[in-house]
This record gives sequence, C-alpha cells and structure tokens, in this order.
Amino acid sequence: MKNLTPIYLEQFFAASVPIVWDCLTQIKHLQQWLFKEFKHFKPEPFFTTEFAYGYKGKTFTHCWEVMDIIPQKQLVLGWRYKEYPGVGRFVLNYLLHPMAVLLS
Repeated sequence: MKNLTPIYLEQFFAASVPIVWDCLTQIKHLQQWLFKEFKHFKPEPFFTTEFAYGYKGKTFTHCWEVMDIIPQKQLVLGWRYKEYPGVGRFVLNYLLHPMAVLLS
C-alpha cells in the first residue's frame, strides 16, 4: 500500500485549555463524548489501552497508545483496530492553544 496524504482538521472550542484538556484526558469525559466502552486511560507516555465497540454486527477493538504528551498543550494518540491488521494507524494530535475572547 502506498503512503496516503494525511488529513488535517482543526476544531475550535469555546472553553479554556484546562477544561478541554480534562475532556481529552479524564475517563468520565472520554466515556461521555467519545466511547462509553472506555475503561482505562492515563495521560502519560506509552500508556496503552483497548476497548471493544460493536457496530452493525462487527466488533472493532480499539487499541490506543499515548505516543507523546505535553500536559495541557499536546496529546498524540496512536489508534488501530485489533481485528483488522494492516489497515493502518490513525494518529490524533491535539494541540491546545489559549484563545482570547472578546466580550463587547
């Protein structure tokens, strides 16, 4: 398989960096907005976890690894599926920047 061009997405949140960081790293928030099947997560380098998610009769066991972390600035996660080797690896790179809010 040839190398594919990466896809870059940007998302802006009307929230402070500490709040967004908590949503990306606290299990109770990950379960709420991402996958309720999440059981374990630690925002530390080389932490790995996996959880199964069923969709349309198929099981997708997500295997996640914290690849890099700078607290409240950057979280890089590697993500693959156990049942589908060779499909590839998704890398989620969260870069957090404080935003000024203009109140008028």
